[in-house]
Amino acid sequence: MPLIPNLTQLRSYSPFDTLLSGLASQRNASSTNTPAPLPSAIVQLSQGEISDQSYTLRQLSATQRTEKWESTANDAVSNLMARNFAGESNANRFLGLGQALLEHLKSSATNFKQSVSVQAEEQSAAVQQGEIALSIQTHSGARVALTLNNQGDSLGVALNIDGELSTDEQTAVSALAESFELTVRGLLTVPPRLNIAGITQVDSNQIKALDLKASFTDQASEVIKFDFHSDASQRQVKLATPQGKLSVNVDLQQTAILGNATQREKAVGRYLQQMEQANQRGKPDAAMQTLFQDAFTNLHRYYPGDAGALQGVRAANVESLKDYNQALLTGLGDFQADLAMSAASSNPMRPNERDHFNFQMAQSSRIVGRQSIQQKQDSSLSASYHESLQADLPLRLTMDKKSQNYNFVEIKDQASSQIDLAFDGKHQLISATLEKSAQQSTKISRYEMGKLVKESQIPAQYQVLQDLLSTLQSLEKQKIKHIDDETLRQQKLSELNNVIFLEGRPDELAKTNRIQALVDPEQRKV
Repeated sequence: MPLIPNLTQLRSYSPFDTLLSGLASQRNASSTNTPAPLPSAIVQLSQGEISDQSYTLRQLSATQRTEKWESTANDAVSNLMARNFAGESNANRFLGLGQALLEHLKSSATNFKQSVSVQAEEQSAAVQQGEIALSIQTHSGARVALTLNNQGDSLGVALNIDGELSTDEQTAVSALAESFELTVRGLLTVPPRLNIAGITQVDSNQIKALDLKASFTDQASEVIKFDFHSDASQRQVKLATPQGKLSVNVDLQQTAILGNATQREKAVGRYLQQMEQANQRGKPDAAMQTLFQDAFTNLHRYYPGDAGALQGVRAANVESLKDYNQALLTGLGDFQADLAMSAASSNPMRPNERDHFNFQMAQSSRIVGRQSIQQKQDSSLSASYHESLQADLPLRLTMDKKSQNYNFVEIKDQASSQIDLAFDGKHQLISATLEKSAQQSTKISRYEMGKLVKESQIPAQYQVLQDLLSTLQSLEKQKIKHIDDETLRQQKLSELNNVIFLEGRPDELAKTNRIQALVDPEQRKV
């Protein structure tokens, strides 16, 4: 079946014209209540972002089943529902509905409700089920609640406004229409993606908090749950699938530690490297690892005030965070990120050998007035898995001893990095240290024909402690003396920033170079 065309194309798609005329007649015959009508706008959706696997549409004629509509209103949302109800997947059922409901607010801050249903015996057993709920609170106290509900034999939508929205609030909420749609479509694609960056980029002058929850069945009828929250001080996302669970929480309250977009992008890239190293060591489900990286990247992509407000906050803290101090921080808000695969016993002969993967990564910062700054990064990995003794031979473990040729690998890793800065009463730097450590433990149990023939333990660890005071003092003196050598200064700042991040591999940590003090160009000439 070809990809679903966009909604403009659907209007000229003759099988749907036949369907819609029948549906309109059924709605007129069965409805008793009429909600506030929505404008008959067409919601434009990008064809390239819809996958063949998720968005296939089962065409039905109007005579194949009897549909009951809550309202006979002829509006954009009801027309979308008429088309979508012919589909079997949540992706088809919810396509464009949330976007159309939020765009309704551009012209009218009124409630809306619509539903369509069929007799359960008339509904295909292959139809998925799901519910999506969006809640937005404005600074004036008004709340906007949007729900999409697919129960297989029914499809319902509702938009409820509690309180009075100002014109600016209407605009801010309706501006989220496209981002909300992209988030929903990402969740419902196969495999799912966390396209949540857009819903973090809200008008914080109008919107106080945003919550999005979703629960739905996938193609295997297994449940997926999603939970997202965002406000000015924090963000968090949770996702639970049959394969595992992930959660990422970001604390934005300590504005003094937040860097600009360039610094944050670099920091995210370095943390993603840690995730990739954990992936190589622990062998998690690839789709869950991608979702974990999506969540982490998108929660840090936009910060409140990136366009201006944050610059004012940063300026107010310029004395406590000079450029050479800022270079020793990641620029990210503090966070806690966790990924856990569902444990499984893949070897029926030894069910106690459980495959698992648990990875945690965190950053915490502490600023004590103008006296000290501390920022700590940590990561830990606990994992185990079975692997074939031959790379080109897939492992299929059974009760047959001939299948019992494998390595059982157990991993335990930890890494940390901590920067400590201390200042005197005049806010002059008096201490600057960087401490980093990495430990890796690999245990390999080798089985041949079901018998343990070899067991090996491979530990590795390394620790680095650097005194950065002379380097930072040289940068401070250079700034005071106004030496015209900005290129050298920026190179040294970049060098400092590069060394602060986590390094989970002991052998790589051992290669860390000592950061040397900046030499005055006048002294270099001597």
